[in-house]
Formats: sequence, C-alpha cells, structure tokens
Amino acid sequence: MSYSIAIVDDEPDTVQLFMDILSTNRYNVAGFTDPLLALEHIQENQEEYDLILSDYKMTPIDGCDLAKK
Repeated sequence: MSYSIAIVDDEPDTVQLFMDILSTNRYNVAGFTDPLLALEHIQENQEEYDLILSDYKMTPIDGCDLAKK
C-alpha cells in the first residue's frame, strides 16, 4: 500500500526537497507552492490524500486556515 501526501509551502525549494525525499521512499506526493490552488485541488480530490504537510506562514491563507477548510 502506498500513501499519498500533499506538500504545501510557498518556497519551491522546500516543496521539491520534501517531494524528493518522500517519493524516494515510495510515497505518492503532490507539491504546491500556492495554498489556494492546493486547497482547491485537495477539496476536489480529498479521497486521494492520507496526509497534508503544510507551511504555517503563507499568503493569502496560512497553514491553519488551510487545515480548517
């Protein structure tokens, strides 16, 4: 069984780092640098994700607001 993880961070290098590490360990990973696009995608595909890793400080919504929605 392979788990799916969404990475949300406004720093592209951070997203890429997590994606590289997790995909090397056989996780299915989707990365987002725009929290609004991430939210839209996750809401439309919520059954696909087992875990969402998010930065706290982002704009226009932060990680807490993203998690609440």
